[in-house]
Amino acid sequence: MKQYLKILFTAVFSVLLLQQCFTISHQKQTIPGRYKSFTLLPNGWKLTPAGEHVQVGELPLNMLVSKDEKYAVTTNNGAGPASLSLVDLAELKEVQRFPLHNAWRGLAWNTGGDQLFVSAGNDDVVLIFPFSDGHLSTPDTLYLKHGGKRGKISVSGLAFWETANKLLAVSRNSGRLYLADPDQNIVLDSLDMGGKCYDVQINHKQNKAYVSVWEKGLVREINLEVFKTGAVFRTGSHPCELLLSRDDSRLFVANANHNSTSAVDLIQGKTVETIISSLSGD
Repeated sequence: MKQYLKILFTAVFSVLLLQQCFTISHQKQTIPGRYKSFTLLPNGWKLTPAGEHVQVGELPLNMLVSKDEKYAVTTNNGAGPASLSLVDLAELKEVQRFPLHNAWRGLAWNTGGDQLFVSAGNDDVVLIFPFSDGHLSTPDTLYLKHGGKRGKISVSGLAFWETANKLLAVSRNSGRLYLADPDQNIVLDSLDMGGKCYDVQINHKQNKAYVSVWEKGLVREINLEVFKTGAVFRTGSHPCELLLSRDDSRLFVANANHNSTSAVDLIQGKTVETIISSLSGD
């Protein structure tokens, strides 16, 4: 009888120990981060393979690869100090962190890749960083507005118009698209987009631009040759990031409030497909 109880006790103890180990292991794998074969995101999704990790600043909202593809820049916009991180892609490490007073997601290179344009968010300015030999130097400042209380514009997306050597900037609070000359450091013109804006992208032909009007659930087409608004494309709620196909025939729009992507046929002039990316498919 004693032998039987001893065996039973050992078996029960082993089961409890295994359950505890499983629970600890399960709890550990619910914490976002890198594991042996995958990376767990804060939303519970897994990325496989785990890939390489480079530590940058807090809450990197955007990343841009340099023209020579040797470096990547992230704009870091968390609760801590705003900054830019410069990452060496061969070494996979941060080689420079440049502190900023304010920042948001806007990043753009000029044609030669020796200037980096950075949106300074509620400071209502665009910072123009010289870039050489893998190093960002002290920036110049392009003011979108002179005087008055800061934050009335709030610069969000940026795009460089290469054929005209001009900079496009969209804003959240003023809801406008700005055309600026970075060489003269002046704003040349602006257009009312009718709502808070998020991103701006220029097509490969360099004759049209597209602005996601986050507040209104639409994308506006801009004729750059005359700098006037043109077609309007309805999307899902809160359109944000934009991506053009290589032949400029399609525009893909990420809808932040719908977990979906709108596919706009620019030849037909209408949204032709909505790609659902949510877990439930709703």
